[in-house]
Amino acid sequence: IATGTPVFGKYNVKKGRVFYIDEENGEIEIKSRLKRIMDGLNIVECDIDFMIYKNLKLEHKEEKELRGKHQLFIKNYIEERRPVLVICDSMVRFMKGNENSSEDVREIFDFIKPFKEKTSWLLLHHTPKGNDADARGSSDWFAQVDDALILNRLGGKHNFKLSSKASRRNNWLPGEKYQIVGEEHEPLIFDYKGQDERV
Repeated sequence: IATGTPVFGKYNVKKGRVFYIDEENGEIEIKSRLKRIMDGLNIVECDIDFMIYKNLKLEHKEEKELRGKHQLFIKNYIEERRPVLVICDSMVRFMKGNENSSEDVREIFDFIKPFKEKTSWLLLHHTPKGNDADARGSSDWFAQVDDALILNRLGGKHNFKLSSKASRRNNWLPGEKYQIVGEEHEPLIFDYKGQDERV
């Protein structure tokens, strides 16, 4: 999206600024990962704003003053920088409450609701250990979103499949397979392997 490059070479995207809010990986890891991806895709520049380890919350466990402060920050950022996509990585770090609580999870989506008309949101969340077909915690993670995608590990080294788990508007993504090529500190290449033959 930050470069306008079609996903898997086949799904067109609207080019625009991306706002990546990272509460999990840290600046060194993010910079290293971004450089490796850009090198692998032969990208010279891309329009991404990063915010790293600023303890931004989307769910505040009834701390109304903090909620208001964080909502004002998001509002001002969106109005000033006009991102087309906001990415939150990963969701458990954006909560004061419990990822298993449907009430706490719903508060996240209530927080986002005023901004959905202005920009899209991509919320990254983990799957349970031993079960890569569901989101960890409350079933409301799937119930509240417009679209849910699951990233599955496949056999072999660095093989993955991205597919839809839920879609409110019937924008179903069939199983798209790819391999991440590149050892530590080398450029990362996303080698598209085609759709899952079982789809």
